[in-house]
Amino acid sequence: MKRLLCALLLLLPLLVQALTLDEALDIALKNNRTLKQQWESKAAVDQEYNNVLGSFFPQVTLSGGYQLEQMNYPESATKAGQTASSSINGTDSLSSHAVPNNDEMLIENDETIASYLDNVVGGMRPDETEKTASIYAGVKVEQVVFMGGKLINGLKVANKAMTIQDKQYALAKQDLIYNITQAYYGAVLARDLLEIQRQALELAQMHRDQVNNMYENGLVSEYDKLRADLEVSRLEPDVVEAENRYKLAMESLKSELDMKEDVTLDDEIAEPEVNRNDLQTSIDEGLKNRIEMDLSNIGVEIQKTLLTTEKGNFLPNIGISAEYQYFGSGEDYKIESDDYGDSWSVGIGFSMPLFTGFSNTAKIKKARHNYRKSMIEHEDLTSKIELQIRNTYYELDRDLEKLGSQRKNVELAERGEQIAESRYQNQVGTQLEVFDAQLQLRSTRLSYLNAVYDVIMSWEAFKKAVGRDL
Repeated sequence: MKRLLCALLLLLPLLVQALTLDEALDIALKNNRTLKQQWESKAAVDQEYNNVLGSFFPQVTLSGGYQLEQMNYPESATKAGQTASSSINGTDSLSSHAVPNNDEMLIENDETIASYLDNVVGGMRPDETEKTASIYAGVKVEQVVFMGGKLINGLKVANKAMTIQDKQYALAKQDLIYNITQAYYGAVLARDLLEIQRQALELAQMHRDQVNNMYENGLVSEYDKLRADLEVSRLEPDVVEAENRYKLAMESLKSELDMKEDVTLDDEIAEPEVNRNDLQTSIDEGLKNRIEMDLSNIGVEIQKTLLTTEKGNFLPNIGISAEYQYFGSGEDYKIESDDYGDSWSVGIGFSMPLFTGFSNTAKIKKARHNYRKSMIEHEDLTSKIELQIRNTYYELDRDLEKLGSQRKNVELAERGEQIAESRYQNQVGTQLEVFDAQLQLRSTRLSYLNAVYDVIMSWEAFKKAVGRDL
């Protein structure tokens, strides 16, 4: 059982995933929720462009229906009343009465007319129950011909909005890459600082063991022994603090990557290769390549297009339409072949505002103000980007100079620690010299790593400021 446990402990580091910066970036680009939201917004705006584009095509509508209807009339509507024949001369036929011969022709004519009226009125009287069926189908085509330029300008705005979403997605991607790079190298820095603290503690422990051995042989005083023990005790809290900082940095990185499993960092902090132009060339590069400048330019173009659109409100709207209908209706829920008919129509129409209470004029003025505002915002953004490039340029200069100094300091501190250790072992120097040399070496190594990290992030910030790919 103990052997199995020891084997698992030895294999545990191998089971933890080793993560490089490129792998961390790939994970972030796949899993980041903000980037996913930007992608969905981009896809939605793409479909809105298709929606606007559809207005240029004919709008075809198909309609149809089938209906059964039954009408039950009241008795008062279907009851037969007095006929015209009976109203001529009571209820008997006129021909049954004796009349002069010269009036026989007139009487016959009256009876004929009365009989005819009775048939007409009887035909108009509904049955107690009527059953009808009807069916119809139709197709209608509508096509906008002219809308004062609103359609074409709307399509232009939709196209620019689609471009804006593409740019915003690229900007969000760039920000994510920068943040992940910063978090990754921040964790690497915390890891390396922890390693330096551990090495300093191990070196102090080794020195303490040497002093204790020399003390037992009577070569050093008890004061030297106490100083060696005190140095070890002083470094132990620093190691604990460095371990906590490393844990926090790793948790921050895992949170950025939305990861739950433990990982180790495979990359090292190394001095980056800096390749940049002079300040003015860098400013020109940034104003040309920055995504924010593209977004601002598109925003100005959109406001200009909207101003043109509002001016089109004074122009007429023209459209054409065509419609065809086929229908049929029959009694007793039956539709015979001769019960069908059809109709069609074609027309062109227009509408033009004559007076809108000056609302169209107000819309034009509002659009003009928005256009001017967008131009001012573009000028302001240009100034801010120029300032940002200058700041990152000077910060990179400062960090590069600081890195050069720290590189020389490490070389000097390493040489000083070697000399102090040799002097103490040969009983020429004091233990205080050794402690001071070790402290100086540890401090310069920490400063050097921080300087490398500062250069890395200053270089990334400069590339971001001038619009280069990260």
